Amino acid sequence: METLACSLPPAVELRCCRHCSSALPSRSASEFCCQGCETVFSLLQASGLSRYYSILERTGQKARAVEDQPSSSPREYQWLDRPEIRAEYETSGQMFFYLEGVHCAACVWLVEKLPQWVPGVESARLDLGNAVVSVRLAAHGRYSAAAEGLLQIGYRPHPVRAQEASEHSRLEERRLLTQLGVAAGCAGNIMLLAIAGYAGADGLFATSFSALSFILSLPVMTYSAAPFYRSAWIALRARQLSIDVPVVLGLLTSFFVSVWNLAHGDGRIYFDSITALVFLLLASRYLLKRIQRSALSASSLAHFLMPAFARRILPDGTREEISLSALRVDDRVEVYSGEIFPADGVVLEGRSEMNLSVLTGESVPKAISVGSSVFGGALNVGSSLRVGVTHAGNDARVGRILESLRLSANARARIDRFSDRISRGFIAATLVLLPLVFLGNSRSGWDEAFQRALALALVTCPCAFALATPLTFASVLAKLGRAGILIKSSETLERLAEIQNVFFDKTGTLTRGRFEVLEWKLLQEGRSIEQIAALIVALEKGSRHPLAEALRDFFTPLARGASPMALAFHRERLGSGVEAEYDGRKFRIGSALQADQADVLKSSATQQELVTRLVLFENEKPLAVMSLGDQMRPEAHRVIQQIRDQGLVVRLISGDSPLAVAHAAESLQIPRENLRAEVSPEDKAEALSKTPSSMMVGDGVNDALALTSASVGIAVRGGLEASVRASDVYLSRRGISQIPQLVIMGRETLRIIKRNFLISLIYNLVAAVAAVSGMITPLLAAVLMPMSAFAVFTSAILGTSRLRRALQEVSR
Repeated sequence: METLACSLPPAVELRCCRHCSSALPSRSASEFCCQGCETVFSLLQASGLSRYYSILERTGQKARAVEDQPSSSPREYQWLDRPEIRAEYETSGQMFFYLEGVHCAACVWLVEKLPQWVPGVESARLDLGNAVVSVRLAAHGRYSAAAEGLLQIGYRPHPVRAQEASEHSRLEERRLLTQLGVAAGCAGNIMLLAIAGYAGADGLFATSFSALSFILSLPVMTYSAAPFYRSAWIALRARQLSIDVPVVLGLLTSFFVSVWNLAHGDGRIYFDSITALVFLLLASRYLLKRIQRSALSASSLAHFLMPAFARRILPDGTREEISLSALRVDDRVEVYSGEIFPADGVVLEGRSEMNLSVLTGESVPKAISVGSSVFGGALNVGSSLRVGVTHAGNDARVGRILESLRLSANARARIDRFSDRISRGFIAATLVLLPLVFLGNSRSGWDEAFQRALALALVTCPCAFALATPLTFASVLAKLGRAGILIKSSETLERLAEIQNVFFDKTGTLTRGRFEVLEWKLLQEGRSIEQIAALIVALEKGSRHPLAEALRDFFTPLARGASPMALAFHRERLGSGVEAEYDGRKFRIGSALQADQADVLKSSATQQELVTRLVLFENEKPLAVMSLGDQMRPEAHRVIQQIRDQGLVVRLISGDSPLAVAHAAESLQIPRENLRAEVSPEDKAEALSKTPSSMMVGDGVNDALALTSASVGIAVRGGLEASVRASDVYLSRRGISQIPQLVIMGRETLRIIKRNFLISLIYNLVAAVAAVSGMITPLLAAVLMPMSAFAVFTSAILGTSRLRRALQEVSR
């Protein structure tokens, strides 16, 4: 099978992961970037599903690295098989799961092959648009097995209820949809009746059709148009002008003039145009509401941060698995090693370590014991614990963070506020102009003056000014949310378009931000590399420490062919490493504390931002020494070049040593005048505040001050808590590959808004002149008004080709 091509600078050896095509470190002997990718690759081969890679190659897509998936417990999804849980989540014989990581046609093909390798699954159907798969079971199938099968191939599933929206929101949407349906039905029938009049019907037929049109218009004017009346009345009571004021004025005037003409036998009636106008306006507002609701909400984001269930301990000592919504304060829960804490609480029994990286960005686990506080969303990386719940749901730390994210979304862009002012000014000008037009044409007769004023009221449309801007922002933000990019507000999206300088932190931003084995060396001759590698893997087996994960990833491929090792007295000491006995000898992996051990490796590793060295001891004598460090992200070269191509200035600002910063800048071709090293957090913030139109890309914890001081702060590393507090953009996906597309989307969003302003301005100027001069009738004006609004809304939804390409890039 051919390996998909990956993109690397010419100077770098082209070696890619066989599953996700990520670049492999030059020193790595493995064909995979991580153990997860190797597992998924083997599963697909064994299941006869290798065609997945052919589909990826034909469509120009890449598989996502499985390392992005959080760790899981083998029993994580067994709670789905409980009767009360099935009753809660199962609908019409199927259960729905939101899948992390689906992004292309190959994902659809692979997910829908789930029945081929998971017994008991009858069918799986994936909706790529909202990343939700519906799973239907055979007679003796289990949803837990289906969920575990999806996780095996790299798509973490989150069970979702068929009706997640609140009852109030559901009823509001149903009412609006009913009003829209009534308007559509009545307008369609009135149009059919109007055709007879346009075709020349007269006499009794014309009178009857006009009377029927009036009757059919009543539900539209009284029921469907009610939102416009309510909005206009509220605005007038508050002494404000909204776009519904001229809309209601035009609707009511046209309706009563039509009724008057109908009563006096005049054929000039506009029931068809009035009802069509109501229908199109309701349709545009319904569309806007749907787009706004499609954005990733705080409650949806919780699925990515919290576990799927909680294991509650009952008074009699037995355990039951419950959904998080059923968890209450003072409940006792058990959290196994490798599981996420379901709520905030206090440790009642046990000793372990807690990884707070999802909240704080700190990857080094924190030791916890009886009395220690734990937080929902954090990872238990040691042994099993019993925890007393102190805060659950929205009252927990994660809940408060998500609530602050939701509130920050209310900030509006300057151009959004500007469009409001333009709309109000436009409405005021129209209301002032109407009596002037009527009086100015009164010499031509009352009827002619009224016709022109009515045409002006109908044809001028402030909808594009007031609605197209929030519609454009909502559409782009919703699509970004589905791609895992959460932008606090439309104001942030606007500022992205104005960026001129891009500041990058180095460690964890341009570099991987994780440990890798850069170099290692045997210190005793006559030892088998395979056996030493197998010993290291066996010692670090089961450990959740970042250093242990790095050692396992590196040495597992080297240990192939070695005999399995059964270790005795295996244990992990917090802060001091791991140890065990094998064949009567004691082996330990710990820090290199002595000078002669620390200086064993003399090579290019010291130029690669050396982090730490570990030593494998045999009976306290050094057997092997390993250098672990942090390498450059494989996408860094490409991203920096893409940013330069957009005309932006790339700068590197870091607290690291000048040598390390200069080495990174040289490899990325960043000029020396754009470098700053050994910079304190306060100095970073000052530099950003003095640089206009600046973007800071860095760590949500260490660079919090700089992120806050920048025009736009993007946290690519660090916890959710720091990112929400300090930055404007939260990236749920690792790496910096999405940064160039964010700038493009900011620019293209403003381009769309300006285009819509231009369309609306040209239309309204031309239409107003035509109405005042008598070139268009009220009937034609009523037809033109919704058509112009529809054109602007279509422009907002379609966007631009560059915007669509950028959205496709960030969704990969």
